[in-house]
Amino acid sequence: MTRDSLNFLERKDLKEELAILGVLVDIGKDGSGTAGSPGYFRKLGIVDILESLGTKVNDLGDVSCPSHAKAEIGDKKVKYLNDICLAAEHTAEKIAGVLKNKSRVITLGGDHATSLGTISGAHAVFGDDLGLIWIDAHSDINTFKTTPTGNIHGQVSAATLGMGHPRLTSIFKKGAKIKKENILYIGLKDIDQEEVDVLREKKLACVTSFDILRRGLFSAEKAIDQLRSRVKNIWISFDVDVIDEEYLPATLMPNSSGLDKREIKALAKYIGKTCPVRGIDVVEFAPQKDINKKSGQLVMEIIAGFLGSEYGDYTKYLGKYKKMSEKSFS
Repeated sequence: MTRDSLNFLERKDLKEELAILGVLVDIGKDGSGTAGSPGYFRKLGIVDILESLGTKVNDLGDVSCPSHAKAEIGDKKVKYLNDICLAAEHTAEKIAGVLKNKSRVITLGGDHATSLGTISGAHAVFGDDLGLIWIDAHSDINTFKTTPTGNIHGQVSAATLGMGHPRLTSIFKKGAKIKKENILYIGLKDIDQEEVDVLREKKLACVTSFDILRRGLFSAEKAIDQLRSRVKNIWISFDVDVIDEEYLPATLMPNSSGLDKREIKALAKYIGKTCPVRGIDVVEFAPQKDINKKSGQLVMEIIAGFLGSEYGDYTKYLGKYKKMSEKSFS
């Protein structure tokens, strides 16, 4: 693909249709509040914003899941396993249906257990020709044997690689959903020693927050290019806690030294402009902690970047004049 630096500044209309799916899984972790995210982003106007990028948007509604108060905790090494797996199966079915219709999809979690279903659904359509970019301060590669908390949101990437509890590795289909050479972790910062050991043992591609501090986004771009050369379909699992709490306080696990606003937006834009992105998970957002809607607005700017487009103060400014012009000629 021929590309120059101006390519990253273009704002061409998106060609593929988009679907939005809410997944109300809030029991993969300690604490509550992320189940409110899909409704919150709808109130912020996510459908209108995405349609302003030049595409048709189909809102598929929500996949439900019981709350902590109503779900059965079960085995404390895989807490709330049954309810999480049921929600994941429903999610996978919906995601597979969307992708078969040649639409891209944005999934609004919920906590990171959301990605159990989305990635399983994507694998059902794309098979092993699927790459996963895991953008997160945490690798979530614990299993029921290593987890210090028993929280399933910390076991999700392990399950997608075929490791961990058999219920988690059997969503929609038994076994790994992502080949180990086709996963890329970006932004890692807070991970357990057991996770470090697995990442090394499996030789999984990682770009840590320290790598980005030392080298800027060069190492991330290189790793993204390598992944893109191996697969024709990319899935993004984006945990908002990868971003520094100065810019995004709306998460239950605030990050005091995460990626800054410029880094995450540039990363999103690079992925969106260079990769065949089929789906995006946005997880671990806590609306009750949003301050003056700044976290929600930033997430929408990042989503637009992942889609290969742009949304922000300047595009809103231009949009206002476009509407005035349309009215004057109507």
